[in-house]
Amino acid sequence: MEVEFSNVSLLINRNTYAEKLILDNISFELLSGKKYSFVGNSNSGKTIIGELINGTIKPTKGNVRIGDFINNGKKIENVNNLRFDVGIVYKNKEEMFFNKRVKDELEFAIKYFKYKTNKKNIRTIDALKIVGLSEEYLNKKIDDLSLSELKKVGIASVLIYNPKIIIMDEPSLHLNNREKNDLIRILNFINEKYNKTIIIMSRDTDFVYKFNSNIFILNNGKIVMKGDNNIFYNEKELEKYNLYSPEIIQFSNIVKEKYNKNFKYYNDIKDLIKGVCNDVL
Repeated sequence: MEVEFSNVSLLINRNTYAEKLILDNISFELLSGKKYSFVGNSNSGKTIIGELINGTIKPTKGNVRIGDFINNGKKIENVNNLRFDVGIVYKNKEEMFFNKRVKDELEFAIKYFKYKTNKKNIRTIDALKIVGLSEEYLNKKIDDLSLSELKKVGIASVLIYNPKIIIMDEPSLHLNNREKNDLIRILNFINEKYNKTIIIMSRDTDFVYKFNSNIFILNNGKIVMKGDNNIFYNEKELEKYNLYSPEIIQFSNIVKEKYNKNFKYYNDIKDLIKGVCNDVL
């Protein structure tokens, strides 16, 4: 399922003292089965992009095409079918979960979308297994889960109805490095194994760099940079938008400046250590 934004703007609180332009005439295209990251600080517009794709909100101007669906400010025909194809994992527990138990949360979407399946129990267990959680989690309370477990249950509750696109808002928030790496492994597996389009919205450039996706940098509602991981090599350019280069790149830039201008960039810390040993020491 492809996504295309054509000259999309979003203005909120129109004709009031709180009027604000959230998105300013942005255009881009997302291909099916690929990985994408929208990076920016708070109020950059990244979260809104996910809600426009899901049809939760409507643009003030322009068109958002999601497969055969059009979100252009008018009523979206069969909007529940769109939301069946586009699942969002929100950053806050209060936005994501409606039930007390994991089992009830996983089954919620099946009931909401009237998803026809005679294997409900199997689907819930399979969804948990994909994200690395055992069947024992079915009877656990949402309030008893760690932040990392909440992220995984959130993904599982979306996977249960098999959407074509999965959107994650600030997926690395409050996770430690081990938990972030585990989450990236899960997202990559879902993308590669099931050909899902994965879209993340994040200000965490270290996480995005490890995720290794197509990247859009947002600032004040505009797309100011786009590309792949190479986009992070230019620390000064990122600083203009109050963003930082990933720590592994910052270290590599110091090595290049002080010891070896031909020193290459690495994605993995172990490879970086080997590179320092081979090229500098």
